[in-house]
Amino acid sequence: MEIKIKVFKFSALGILVLLGLCHVSFAAKKNVLEKNTYIVHMAKSEMPASFEDHTHWYDSSLKSMSDSAEMLYTYTNVIHGFSSRLMAKEAGELENRPEHLEHHQSDRRHMCNRKSVFVRLK
Repeated sequence: MEIKIKVFKFSALGILVLLGLCHVSFAAKKNVLEKNTYIVHMAKSEMPASFEDHTHWYDSSLKSMSDSAEMLYTYTNVIHGFSSRLMAKEAGELENRPEHLEHHQSDRRHMCNRKSVFVRLK
């Protein structure tokens, strides 16, 4: 009887450890495939003459990296660039492009300035 209880405790512990490892593995895989919002700064001086408008150039650059990526917003006044939802791998590929200056992951809450949180009222 005592041996069966020890075996049961060991088996239960083993199952819990196995489930924990599966959960960590799934979470890591999910983070790799998950898309995040990035703000991408571009060197407008690198825009080819074949493009009349920087928005088309940004879109073309983005589509050459990923078929599923879409521009969320284009920046034209203070910086030149765009925001987009990208996977971490796609964001990393940006660094190899000559027109890319920098990029950083953005918190989606900062993209809407109409909320009272934005002006620190809450």
